[in-house]
Amino acid sequence: MTLTVFTYEHPTFTRTKSRFNDTWFYALTGVAGVVPASGSVNDSHYTRGTLTRRHCIKVGDQTAASPFTFEGTLAATNVGDSALSTSVAMEVKLTCTPDLKVVSANLGSPNSKGHHVIKPGKGNVPGHYISIPS
Repeated sequence: MTLTVFTYEHPTFTRTKSRFNDTWFYALTGVAGVVPASGSVNDSHYTRGTLTRRHCIKVGDQTAASPFTFEGTLAATNVGDSALSTSVAMEVKLTCTPDLKVVSANLGSPNSKGHHVIKPGKGNVPGHYISIPS
């Protein structure tokens, strides 16, 4: 399950602490491990326009004898104008896809297996980049 809160107010209005401070909320009933969350975009979206929370919910025990049901409440309030909205969305999938987690990297190019790894330098954008061959 993925919960996403997006606002068009970032970065122009969240960084200036605009008085048009949209609010958002989500809560799920019947799902263990997913706590309700709420906020105002001036605080929650100061550094980014999208917040994403992913949850992998194992329902095997609950669905052994009957269907699994849950309820969700998603809300966003556009404060003061209708031009720059905030939204809350939930996506539910039947399977969980584990996130890729890099625990170590050799930032040389090419690495010992001949794969090229981009590293910051003249002409590149600063940051960390990892090339993962398909």
